[in-house]
Amino acid sequence: WPVGGFATTSLSFGLNLTHGYSLAHQSNPKYQAGLKVMRPGFMRLLDGGINDASSSDNGLYDLAAKRLDPIKVAKMCTYWKGLAPDLMVNMCGWPSWMDADTDGYLDADQIPAFAASCADLVRLVNITGKVGVHWWEPTNERDEAYWKGGRHADLARIHIACAVAMKAVDPTIKVGGPA
Repeated sequence: WPVGGFATTSLSFGLNLTHGYSLAHQSNPKYQAGLKVMRPGFMRLLDGGINDASSSDNGLYDLAAKRLDPIKVAKMCTYWKGLAPDLMVNMCGWPSWMDADTDGYLDADQIPAFAASCADLVRLVNITGKVGVHWWEPTNERDEAYWKGGRHADLARIHIACAVAMKAVDPTIKVGGPA
């Protein structure tokens, strides 16, 4: 569509899907129909509850085993396939056990575990689930605390560890994001 002398594409229009991990929303036929009517070229999937127990509506973790729940992630993948031409998955931070002192920051000794968890999500979604998500944002909205706290180097270490681990699973992905 020509706008002000410039052409746009379907990727110029997208949605932030704040219930991106909610099985109740994703499985609702009216919700699905509404998304199809909007025809976004790009959809950003996020939900602060992703790090909750997989027994909750939007949580993806087996908290007892301290790992992602592959069955729950597989269910999400069935709804994500064909949702939009391009998807971004946001991890919205880390599970509570990775911040043992509850200061809001990822514990330094948990950086490898968080990176491995992010890589596992890429594997479950793109390799096992064959969803083909191109964009991944591992520290969505947790970045602000690091910036305000002057912990830029810590944030860079987390991002690099995640990007390296995630790209080892699927080298075609892009890691980063708008938050």
